[in-house]
Amino acid sequence: MICKEIHSQEEYEANKDFGGILVIKCQGIILRGNASAELCENASTELWGNAHAVLCENASAILRDNARAELWGNASAELCENASAILRDNARAELGGNAHAVLRENAWAELKENTHAELCENASAILRDNARAELWGNAHAVLCENASVELRENAHAELRENTRAVLRENAHAVLRGNASAVALDNAFALLYDQASAKKLMNATVKKYKERVYDAKIFGAITEHQKGKIVLYKSVNPETLCDFHTGKIKYAIGTDVECPDWDPDPNRDCGGGLHLSHTAAKTQDFNRGKILKCLVDPKDVVIYSGSIEKVRCRKVHPIAVVDIHGREIMGGGK
Repeated sequence: MICKEIHSQEEYEANKDFGGILVIKCQGIILRGNASAELCENASTELWGNAHAVLCENASAILRDNARAELWGNASAELCENASAILRDNARAELGGNAHAVLRENAWAELKENTHAELCENASAILRDNARAELWGNAHAVLCENASVELRENAHAELRENTRAVLRENAHAVLRGNASAVALDNAFALLYDQASAKKLMNATVKKYKERVYDAKIFGAITEHQKGKIVLYKSVNPETLCDFHTGKIKYAIGTDVECPDWDPDPNRDCGGGLHLSHTAAKTQDFNRGKILKCLVDPKDVVIYSGSIEKVRCRKVHPIAVVDIHGREIMGGGK
């Protein structure tokens, strides 16, 4: 296939009917119609109509109408309306409207409204509103509001509020609030609050009373160092940035502050830097480089319903560690 480099909107307009691949080398370009393009490095674009693009490395895009994209590396995209995308490696996407995405490997997505996604391998997603997803392999998802999901193989999901799920094979789910599930084959469901599950075949369903956590309980189970709480963060191995936004860098030896801090203890997600109390737990969310961090106790807010992750105002990364929390010499940047 013949390729042509594009360095400006003007060059694109002059070559938009080019029969080969347009290689986008600039930022802020708008692709319309039936254009086909490849974005490299830090290029960015907005796709409309039936436009199609392949995003590599740190490229970013906004997809609208029926636009399609394939994302690789650390590429990111925002999908609106009927847009669709395939995400691979550490790619990230936010889906709205009726957007659809297929996530593979360590890809991450947040789904809203009536969006739909298929997650494979180690992909992860947050589903909100009426979003739907199918999880395969070791995929992981958190469901909020009226979202629904079907889990297969070793996939894992946490369901909250009015969410619904079908669990097959060895899938595993934790249900909270009024969440409900149908468990088949060897699937496993753990129920809290008013959650319910229908058990079929060899599935296992266990009901537990919700444990209430507070700062005292959390302090008793965490490691302390020099008056600080030791917490752990999984970051992008290449950039040391968070997987969610790709913008917050956890550089060793620096203070990292949350840009949208909210101290409300009744809030579970958002409004803080999300860290885990063990190095291993970080890998439930993103399988990246694990950083050991020191956090002032006054900068941590504990959600009473779960301590899988806690929200922090400010943290101080001090070392790269393995999954057991042991320091890796020369592992930092």
